[in-house]
Amino acid sequence: YQCAKKALERNLNVVFANKAPLVLDYAGIRHLESQSKGCIRFSATVCGGLPVINVGQRDLVGAHISSIEGIFNSTTNYVLSQMQQGF
Repeated sequence: YQCAKKALERNLNVVFANKAPLVLDYAGIRHLESQSKGCIRFSATVCGGLPVINVGQRDLVGAHISSIEGIFNSTTNYVLSQMQQGF
């Protein structure tokens, strides 16, 4: 987390592969990004690594997304699938 903040302060790009820094201070990290020439990327941290964040921010920039539904956690998906099968 501190490394990411320092990188943004030095105008470097940051790629997160862990949710913890985003959970701890998403607004603060986004604020630092807005003040920096660097940028953050974090698609690898959500939805089993699927590019859902990029799709929403880049590919559907002109669309109005009113809701997103689904299981966004691979572990939860696995556990629920096993429960459904009676395990």
